[in-house]
Amino acid sequence: MTLRLGLVGTGTMGLEHLGAWRAAGVEPVGVAASRPESAGAFAAEHGLTPFASVDALLAACDAVDLCVPTDLHAPLALRAAERGRDVVCEKPLALNAEQGRGMVDACSRHGVLLLVAQVLRFFPAYRRAAELVRTGALGSLTHVVLERASAVPLGSWYRDVARSGGMALDLLVHDADYGCMLLGAPSDVDREALPVPSAVPEAERLRLHLRWPSGASGVLEGSWNLPDAVTRFRLEGTRGVLVGQGERLTFSSREQPASPQDVAVEPSPPYERQAQQLAAALRRQEPFEVRPEEALLALEVCTRAGGA
Repeated sequence: MTLRLGLVGTGTMGLEHLGAWRAAGVEPVGVAASRPESAGAFAAEHGLTPFASVDALLAACDAVDLCVPTDLHAPLALRAAERGRDVVCEKPLALNAEQGRGMVDACSRHGVLLLVAQVLRFFPAYRRAAELVRTGALGSLTHVVLERASAVPLGSWYRDVARSGGMALDLLVHDADYGCMLLGAPSDVDREALPVPSAVPEAERLRLHLRWPSGASGVLEGSWNLPDAVTRFRLEGTRGVLVGQGERLTFSSREQPASPQDVAVEPSPPYERQAQQLAAALRRQEPFEVRPEEALLALEVCTRAGGA
């Protein structure tokens, strides 16, 4: 099956997705943006065909990849679904649960795919950790800690809560999706604001406290205050503990907690791995592992905590 994919968006994620699609053997038919001049400049720089509007792009493709600010996800996805086009959507699914539910229902009603790019699942250490949880190496999960920090996104739409949903939604939706993938829908979500360094007045820090019906608990902590991206996680189970930081993953058995062992992690570019699976799903060769209802659940967790 020939995959005719259109790219919408010329920012950071549009460029990231373009490289990943090409690495997966998919050449987009072209690019559109809210400003035609942006599409033209991006197309000229990266060897694509520019389209004057999203509607013109939809007429030329079978599927569209939405790499646009979050407030545009719902209206563009609905437009694509009405035209019978499959939808790839950068995370988070939407600004709020009502919009997200509308996207899920519209794509189902029109018989098109809705594939949400929750790329954290494709990062090697996170992926390997999830495999070990599924095999029972940790026993039953009892507590998870997922931490994420990056620079304050000054001068961008990310700082506009009306466009991005704020840090709880834009940043921690990664970890909300991962935690819910491991443990399902939480029964309780609480939000805790954290102090920020006085030297960085624009910084934000928060913590989400989750509890699941199984009795497991979790902490998702995010911050916009560091010059570089930092990610860490700790998964505690009845049989052992997994700790991940960057590309390193270690396991400690409950029987020998003082002797953590390095766990082999297969290196793999996460966006390329995601694009390969997205392409297979769009070609109807295999399902995409992030189901629309799971992306909606991660959105609901973050907005229940005051994200939007």
